[in-house]
Amino acid sequence: MDRTRLVFINTIAQVGGQLIGVFLSLVTFSLVARHLGRSVYGEYAIITAYLGAFAVAADWSLYLLVVKAVGAHNDLEERSKAFGKITAFRFLLAVPCLIIGLLLLAFFPYSGIVKLSIEIGSLAFLATSFSQLINGVFQAELKSYLNAGLDIVYRLLLLISVALAVMFGYGLPFIIVGMIISAVVVLLAGLMIVKPYTPIRLAYIRISKAETREIFQTSWALGLNGVFSNLLYRIDVLILPIFIGVSLVGIYALPEKIMEVIS
Repeated sequence: MDRTRLVFINTIAQVGGQLIGVFLSLVTFSLVARHLGRSVYGEYAIITAYLGAFAVAADWSLYLLVVKAVGAHNDLEERSKAFGKITAFRFLLAVPCLIIGLLLLAFFPYSGIVKLSIEIGSLAFLATSFSQLINGVFQAELKSYLNAGLDIVYRLLLLISVALAVMFGYGLPFIIVGMIISAVVVLLAGLMIVKPYTPIRLAYIRISKAETREIFQTSWALGLNGVFSNLLYRIDVLILPIFIGVSLVGIYALPEKIMEVIS
């Protein structure tokens, strides 16, 4: 197929996936807010904002490096090696970010259920961070419909877990577990689908000091830009509970989240 046509089809797939994703997200947020009430929804907003802040810190724009590295090789083994190095670098970022994030919880005046939910939800953070790397392979292959499909599956599974919580009267922990299951299912699906394009081999998930330095030098500017830009969107929800209480955070966070999703 002509490359111009392929790019056009991928663009349509991304736009269509985003529209479906926005619709599913808005329905999910509406159900969560109505079911949990403003106080518990405020806690939910804190949990997702806290996990999201550290997810972006671990992301470090490595998605773009995967697109570049995979696109530079036609040989599957060379692709696997390049992907393995970036994955190893992701481990070097994700694990410290996760540990620091959990340690910093001690200094925030959040309730016990919020802190526990963040600790449990960190599993979803890990799964999502590695799914993003796999999405980079699909992008390099001009298979954006796979990215869009996996994103829709994640949002749909999350919506189902929220619907079950509403139906059976379950609370916040059930929704967080649903978030984890959704992220893990999408990661496992991505690992299976990506095999024909870039097989994931554990033996290649390693990196030398020189390679670590090279990847850092290539990605630090975009990485820091992503971290600071993301904090601008999340810092308010993280610090407002200190001043106005969780109940008012719930009122504040819902319209803000809707605007974020739409934009």
